[in-house]
Amino acid sequence: MKPGAGVRTRKRPILAGAAGFAVLGALLAACAPAPPRSAGGGETLDRSPSIVVYEPKARIDKRMAMAAYRQLLAEGEALDARLRQQAMRRLADLQLAVAGELRRAGRPALQALDEARRLYDALLQAYPEQPGDRILYRLARAYSEAGLQERTLAVLTRLVREYPASPLAGEADFRRGEILFAQRRFQEAAAAYERVLARGPATPLYVEALYKKGWALFAQGAYETALDTLFSVLDAKLAPGGRFVEAEALRALGEEDRALVQDTLRAINMSFSYLEERRSIAAYLNSRRQRPYDDLIYEALAQRYLVQDRFSDAAATYANFVALNPEHPEAPYYQMRVYEIYEQAGFRRLAWAAKQDFIDRYGFHSPFWQLHDRGRYPRVFKALKRNLMELAQHYHAQAQASGKDEDFQQVAGLYREYLRLFPQDPAAPRLRFLLAELLYETGRYREAITEYERVAYDHGRHPRAAEAGYAALAARYKLLPEQPPSQRPAWEAEIVTAALAFARRFPAHPEAPTVLTRVAEDLFAAGEQDRALDVTRRLLALQPPAKRPLRRTALTIQGHVYFDRQDYEAAARAYEQALALTAAGDGQRTVLQERLAAAFYKLGEAARAAGDLARAAAYFQRIPAVAPPEAGFEVTAVALHDAAAAFIALQDWPQAIAVLQRFLKAYPRHELGVEVNRKLAYAAEQAGRPKQAAAAYLELSEQEPEPRRRQWLWRAATLFDQGGDAESAALAYHRYVTRYPQPLEPAQRARWRLADLNRQLENFHQHRYWLQQLIDADRNQGGAADAAARETSRALAARAALELARSLERDYVNIRLTVPLQDSLRAKQRALDAALQAYTQALDYGFAEITTAATFAVGELYHHLSRSLLESQRPPGLSRMEREQYDILLEEEAYPFEEEAIRLHESNLRHLRDGLYDRWVQASLQQLAELLPARYDKRERGAPFVELID
Repeated sequence: MKPGAGVRTRKRPILAGAAGFAVLGALLAACAPAPPRSAGGGETLDRSPSIVVYEPKARIDKRMAMAAYRQLLAEGEALDARLRQQAMRRLADLQLAVAGELRRAGRPALQALDEARRLYDALLQAYPEQPGDRILYRLARAYSEAGLQERTLAVLTRLVREYPASPLAGEADFRRGEILFAQRRFQEAAAAYERVLARGPATPLYVEALYKKGWALFAQGAYETALDTLFSVLDAKLAPGGRFVEAEALRALGEEDRALVQDTLRAINMSFSYLEERRSIAAYLNSRRQRPYDDLIYEALAQRYLVQDRFSDAAATYANFVALNPEHPEAPYYQMRVYEIYEQAGFRRLAWAAKQDFIDRYGFHSPFWQLHDRGRYPRVFKALKRNLMELAQHYHAQAQASGKDEDFQQVAGLYREYLRLFPQDPAAPRLRFLLAELLYETGRYREAITEYERVAYDHGRHPRAAEAGYAALAARYKLLPEQPPSQRPAWEAEIVTAALAFARRFPAHPEAPTVLTRVAEDLFAAGEQDRALDVTRRLLALQPPAKRPLRRTALTIQGHVYFDRQDYEAAARAYEQALALTAAGDGQRTVLQERLAAAFYKLGEAARAAGDLARAAAYFQRIPAVAPPEAGFEVTAVALHDAAAAFIALQDWPQAIAVLQRFLKAYPRHELGVEVNRKLAYAAEQAGRPKQAAAAYLELSEQEPEPRRRQWLWRAATLFDQGGDAESAALAYHRYVTRYPQPLEPAQRARWRLADLNRQLENFHQHRYWLQQLIDADRNQGGAADAAARETSRALAARAALELARSLERDYVNIRLTVPLQDSLRAKQRALDAALQAYTQALDYGFAEITTAATFAVGELYHHLSRSLLESQRPPGLSRMEREQYDILLEEEAYPFEEEAIRLHESNLRHLRDGLYDRWVQASLQQLAELLPARYDKRERGAPFVELID
């Protein structure tokens, strides 16, 4: 018997007939449970010992639904077992939901919970063969809602025992652990959490189970085991796979995860606190594998020691971390904490040692900086600077007190490290001076000289500079007695050099530069060039430098001397430096520019004479920079021309082109302009730059006399054409046709290219215009051209006529025959007449290849009209019979056009008798094979089709 039959026999009004059964089905569907919401497939419970309230998926009137289910259940044995089971479960779920609503509203819910538990128990007893894991889960929740934790625990235990593979078993075990933990049954709680963990990391609440297991082990006093578990929690939350956990990793966690991590760190800290009595914490940390978050562990432990005023332990904790992780991002800061803690505690000796360790570990050449960006550690570099300064001063005083060489060596090393790290620091000159003094005191005079001179000359102006320069001289004099006789002259020369350097750096008299300048001028006027050069060199070497006019005078003297000696390279250098010291409005500037340009040109000439064209071009090219074209220097134009000529000889086309273009831009009306344009056109052609060459030829077509103008204009047009610049090519051809309608042949070729280029540019109006122009020019040629030119013109005109006809043919083909047919057919007829007339014009020229092409095209015109009629739009509203009659009429109309197409294609085949078999004859044959397959679609080889023409 079907489920609905029993309901009908009882004749209950509320469920009477098929409609009643439908109501029941709808109610059952509306009350169907929601799918599991946890990531692991089970229903989610919150983390408190009570179970989450179950809510049905659909919003219904729960009380009415419960009344309906109770009425249904009252039918007893007459009710189908499956429906009874579903009704009991739905009623229990609704009772549980109502209890949750009551509890949230602050009202008594025990009655609803009792009813739910009774129904779930009844379900478990009545249907033991059905899977009961979800029923047990809901029953546990009902007990939990009622506050009966022991009963809740018993039901959850039954669930995991009877249904170990259930998706709810893992969460049930976690919930068991929560209840046992709350009851301080820590060993059993740990076992429950372990059952959750045994299901693998993908299990919901896996990390929470680790965390709670760690606390359960801690509560039992199993601190080391608890630590292992708690570290696993941090592994899950703080080990993204990198080498280190950046500080942002913890801040990036959600609020709940961050709280979990911080509480785990607290548990680890507390475990260490109790573990310390039995085992060394350092030994435990050293025994385990390093983890990315180790710095958090050490930081928390060290902070606990500091709170307890255990300074040595706190510093040792930080130091232990640094020793194990010297390249960790936080390691420099932890080493800084070591000496800060020692300083805070008053342990000065330990603080000095820790600072030395800090410098050794994170100094300039430390491996740490091979892994980390220095820009991210400003505090570390600031600490390095401070510690190096403090240690150097501390050990310097200690070395002076002890007098031991090793102490001095240690201090010198600290000074050198500081200077390597911070060479631009304001304190660097003072520290280098102290280093030099230390070396001098210990008799290391050569090393002291180096450092003194660096203080004097490498650090700019500062209070110690003059003193250091003098001290360097003193050290040199100290070493003079020790020099062997063979080395003494060289050493004395060094002393002289050093003395001159000192004099230059710290001149005694403010007018010394002026005096030296005057002496140099007098010597040059007297012809004593060598001595003049020597004085100018000394003058130019003075520091601080002499005033600009004085230095310019010295450099000008040097330039003149070198130019007279034909040392043009040295002369150019001197003139360049003098020019750099001359203001824009100074009258001497033009003289210096001209002299420098002359030196460069002389160098270019010499290089060209030696066959070094590349070097010659380089010198020529330097001239415009010092003698700008706008200033009117004639040598500049000649230099640019000569540089371009050198590059052309070297076949360095890009360089040649660049220089020639520069010339034309600078000198648009120069007398060398025509020659430069010729060179530019030639170079551009050789470089494979047709458009650039064309532009040059276009300029030449305006500059040179006839007949070259016409040649250059034609060359420009063809090069634009070759370069793919259709617009420029069209303009050039147009200019050519306008200027030179004769001779006929090139003018006709220009018109043909104009038509083709306009077609490429989709300027179809101009395309037809130039085709017609070509035809008209051929028609009006008269006897102005020779026979060959006339024949060429006529051939081009025939091709133009054919192309023009094809253009008109496209207009014709694009017209569709639509309703009303008379209108569209009339338009198509006009287009057909225009195309036929154009093809007839092409046929009139009598060229065989044009004739076959035109004949084929005309045949296709008629063939197209035949197809267009058959494919034309039918009038709307035709009956089937009317449609058939209409189609017959169209076929009758189309047939003559198809016949005409066949006739024309057959006429094309007659050219075979004359031995002409081009692609248009072949195309006609292919069309006939389609139109008259029985006659023309032959597969025989040879020439039997010729017989068909006869």
